[in-house]
Amino acid sequence: MAVTEYDAVVVGCGATGSWSAKRLAEAGYRVLVLEAGQTVALGSSMPGAAKCLTADGDEFNWIGTERVGGRMAHWGRVCLRMSDLDFTAAERDGCGISWPLRYRDLQDHYDRVEAFLEVSGARDDLPQLPNGNHYLAPQRSSTTELNWTAQVARRMPKVSIIAPREATVGVGAVLAAARVTGNLTIRERCRVTRIVFSRLTDDVESIEYVDLASGATHLVKARVFLLAASTLPSTRLLLHSLAEGRRQSMPGANIIGHFLMDHVCATSVVAAGITPRCDSDAGLEAHPGRYTICVPRFTNLAGTQEKFSRGYSLFGSAGWALPELVPQDLQPALNDARAAGASAFWFQAWGEPLPAYENAVALSPEVDQWGIPLLRVSYKHSNNDSLMREHQLETIHELSEVAGFSMSYETSALASPGTAIHEVGTIRMGSSAESSALNSFARAWGMRNLYVVDGAAMPSIGTQNPTLTMLALADRACTDIIARERRSEL
Repeated sequence: MAVTEYDAVVVGCGATGSWSAKRLAEAGYRVLVLEAGQTVALGSSMPGAAKCLTADGDEFNWIGTERVGGRMAHWGRVCLRMSDLDFTAAERDGCGISWPLRYRDLQDHYDRVEAFLEVSGARDDLPQLPNGNHYLAPQRSSTTELNWTAQVARRMPKVSIIAPREATVGVGAVLAAARVTGNLTIRERCRVTRIVFSRLTDDVESIEYVDLASGATHLVKARVFLLAASTLPSTRLLLHSLAEGRRQSMPGANIIGHFLMDHVCATSVVAAGITPRCDSDAGLEAHPGRYTICVPRFTNLAGTQEKFSRGYSLFGSAGWALPELVPQDLQPALNDARAAGASAFWFQAWGEPLPAYENAVALSPEVDQWGIPLLRVSYKHSNNDSLMREHQLETIHELSEVAGFSMSYETSALASPGTAIHEVGTIRMGSSAESSALNSFARAWGMRNLYVVDGAAMPSIGTQNPTLTMLALADRACTDIIARERRSEL
């Protein structure tokens, strides 16, 4: 078996794997990234569901993507920061655990990521949605959206409509910055099969992987290892690697696989309909960013005032042509209305689920062709999710009435978990090994050189697209690695 050695090994070349490779390569580390997929042309379609098993009566849409760039090649590019409202949610409702950090600990990392991604937007001065240091000019709003925003400001003072903050730079630029250092090696079509732990210490000694082109098995050694394959693959790999008697000896191991979360959402849109005639919006094509308006969370900002805990955000557009995600059977009527001089609006919703130990993944007896057990997912929506869904529809009805919109479609049905493609939480960070698997820098408790830098590390999900926060957490982890290296702690 061939054995090679690098300074750092990153498993997965998606958003956080690419960013981690960039940070460490720029710091002089020789970085190897192992990616199960390969380079695919930008603009290719989103892949379908990945293979997993579910418990009886449960559903879960695991929409995986094995490719260089991962889901960052498909994401909606919405970049909203989390706040201490999110990081301390458990202190108010008793569900889950608080994050082992606060906004001040992530602020500089948010700044670094946003500056590189050239995020557009505005300083909206909302405490639940912290401002960045500098934004490019926000994307264009339609006249319908501008009028709508003014109406809501007058008649619904607790609600804000803002332009989403969007990344204008993609994963290709992240990888290009890493490559220019000369310190990056990406090996495509390499299936990582096992994390090899040292028999003498609690550290990781090497990573085992299969070259899918040749079928050969390889070992690669390094001083530090970062799991960034996305939440479920990273969890699967860690559970499999710990299965042979080590799981009970790893601090926090009993937490791994539990507290799986994904945003509470609909299969496509929550609601859509017709807006009053607005000649200045005639002919507007569908916006490439899909989302042109955002209603940030406005419920339960100071304790729990509603029937449900935590909150949700709404994303959509008004006055633009319809995106593909609007249900096909609805599109003809809305397009006819546009042709007659009116325009269409639509909304999606991202609600925050409550962390639940029972929502979990575990290894199945069934294995894949490399001998790795498949994941068995257990996940059920809660009553809190259903109550939140009702409130989402009530809010959209009120928003529509304020603007004189006519509702043509709505759904109260909850999509199968996983549909938002925002799954997080199964190797969460925390303040102690009794309730978490990672410390505040996303390093495994009791280990010097294993970090988990994808969504699995998040103790809760908030109502924001998690990608920006995942990137900030990965940046913080890399900063910790570099500092510990200087202190000779690796």
